[in-house]
Amino acid sequence: MIEMNHTIMNKIIPQGPRPNAFTMLAVALSLVAVVFIAESRAGNPSAIDSARVVADLGHSGETLRVYYFWRSGCPYCEAQTAFLDYLEQRYDVEILRFRVDYDRDRINIFREMGEVYRTRVGVVPHTFVGNRHWVGFDRRVAYQIEEHIRASLRDGWTDPFVE
Repeated sequence: MIEMNHTIMNKIIPQGPRPNAFTMLAVALSLVAVVFIAESRAGNPSAIDSARVVADLGHSGETLRVYYFWRSGCPYCEAQTAFLDYLEQRYDVEILRFRVDYDRDRINIFREMGEVYRTRVGVVPHTFVGNRHWVGFDRRVAYQIEEHIRASLRDGWTDPFVE
């Protein structure tokens, strides 16, 4: 079991009412609209070599990396950002943060991450650590991410970008 200070968790993840299905649908549709607008402005999104961009994220593998995709105005992203700040102070991890509002390069990186992890992307927050990933953020996801980080630091991990 994770030994997290519950006072910290209550500050990071407020215990308010859960959003209804309409709110969740609105958040998902807004991200789809952002991706569509970014692509239409880009003209030719395939002109960016996203595979090269993601390959450039490669590193020696000596530090556990957390790849975090978020957008402004997302309350779940705000809560997870605070949680990741906490993890960054507590553990030896490197957190790469990608704001995917209107930046076509970052949207392409997000898509490439989906291909590497063989998962659909588009909804935020979306977090990739080692060989696992999580979509959304709540207490359950926070505990799973922290436990995965602790286990990875203890037992070793696989990073798809380490050659």
